[in-house]
Amino acid sequence: MSEDLAYVLSPLEGGSQVPTEDMRSGSAGGSPSLDNYVPKLTAEEVAYRNRKRKRKRAYQRIKSGLAIGGCLRFITLTSSPDSDPARLGRDLSNLVKRIRRKYGKFEYVAVKVLGEGYGVIHIIARGAFIPQRELSKDWKSLRNAPIVDIRAITRTPSRVGNYIISQYVSNQKGETRLSWSWSWVYRGFCKVWSIYKKTFRTCTVSIWELHLQAFKNSLNEWGGKPPPIDLGLDRPDLRYEFGFSLPVNRNNRFLS
Repeated sequence: MSEDLAYVLSPLEGGSQVPTEDMRSGSAGGSPSLDNYVPKLTAEEVAYRNRKRKRKRAYQRIKSGLAIGGCLRFITLTSSPDSDPARLGRDLSNLVKRIRRKYGKFEYVAVKVLGEGYGVIHIIARGAFIPQRELSKDWKSLRNAPIVDIRAITRTPSRVGNYIISQYVSNQKGETRLSWSWSWVYRGFCKVWSIYKKTFRTCTVSIWELHLQAFKNSLNEWGGKPPPIDLGLDRPDLRYEFGFSLPVNRNNRFLS
């Protein structure tokens, strides 16, 4: 069988591969082309890169949701020694359903930390007023932990986002999980933000705030259901909300 490859790749120390001349192809003694260099990452490097990428996207989702605005409250939910750590996320979901049945609209970004106490959930919430006594009673029936802390937030959304990320996400010990309501944070924020930074540069923050305002006005279109994946500047309603026209790349769908 004839050999089609002009070079045979051999691994070198340092996690990369360089071409080695193949005597049969007659390329011995020539300078290898840079096109044949194939970078290679170890499994640990790939896993580390993926973790950093997911963490960065999660941070941006939190800050995006907070930046939309509204009356924010900080809620801390604890667990009892006899509660099941594996049910922490499910119990939070059941609590959110109860809150919405009783008080209506409830939007949140939650940070679940299994390595803190017997499992703690830190929540940034927006919605109707919730009596602490009623919330404690519902949470006790789920996790047997009646102590619930509710505090009003007076900081700016950007400061709140930085505080939550630094205090309750970045420096946590143990396993940390993030969740958020669909009506607050939508898919595609991170991709759109990265495009804005490359396109507008000096006025990125101002354009981003306009994007969030336009998105806030169109949240009711989906009736509380998960928003469509295809979001971005190619949406006419968002462009009209901005008050100006932007060039649109139809081949880029702004997916997260």
